[in-house]
Amino acid sequence: GVAEKFAAAFEKASRHDIENTTIALSPVKTQTEEVTERLTVNQSKLVLGFKSHSDDDAALVLLQKIFGGTTSSKLFRNVREKMSLCYYCSAARNDLKGIMLVNSGVENENIEKTKEAVIDQLEEIKNGNFTNEDINFAEMAIKNDFKSVADSAGNVSNWYFDCIRKNDIVCLPIIFQLFYKLINMLSHFLASIRNGKETVGVRLSCQLIEIGTFTNQLPDDVNMLLRDSFTN
Repeated sequence: GVAEKFAAAFEKASRHDIENTTIALSPVKTQTEEVTERLTVNQSKLVLGFKSHSDDDAALVLLQKIFGGTTSSKLFRNVREKMSLCYYCSAARNDLKGIMLVNSGVENENIEKTKEAVIDQLEEIKNGNFTNEDINFAEMAIKNDFKSVADSAGNVSNWYFDCIRKNDIVCLPIIFQLFYKLINMLSHFLASIRNGKETVGVRLSCQLIEIGTFTNQLPDDVNMLLRDSFTN
């Protein structure tokens, strides 16, 4: 069969342990730099790059989603929809460079207006002007990204590459088992609340025991992460 042919083809391949990898990011620049490439077209592509001193990866992911990572983001709703300054406007992170890029398609006469509007939206977030609804939409997008990792070979490859880069090797199937186990636990917990307070403690305790049994089969780092989520 196919599996046997693959095994035979790779059985003589040399293998070795994955070496720790460290990627040093360039420092944050003190002054803004601008680069312009001119073409004889009516529509321009405006790209703005942002860099942070922060190493809080979870916060930066959430920032990117609220800022311009979804159709509910500030860039999409305000700069594109309300202000009608561009044909498209979104933000994406590049972990290897440690930057966030905002890509937009604009008319030539709207370049400066769009630039100011994008920066204004980032300032709004910096000043705390976002809602719980913004956070909920961002969290939903992050969960969908996570669940779609196995949708293509490219996504799986990128997952493992990112794990290697961060020296955080975790088996992808184990992560999926953990994720759906937690979703199941939460659904039972919410059902207990709807059925009355007297059942909450019993149902939740049963779920925690089940989760506890499950975590005994996990690597130590994942096990610790899960248990911390219940105790912190």
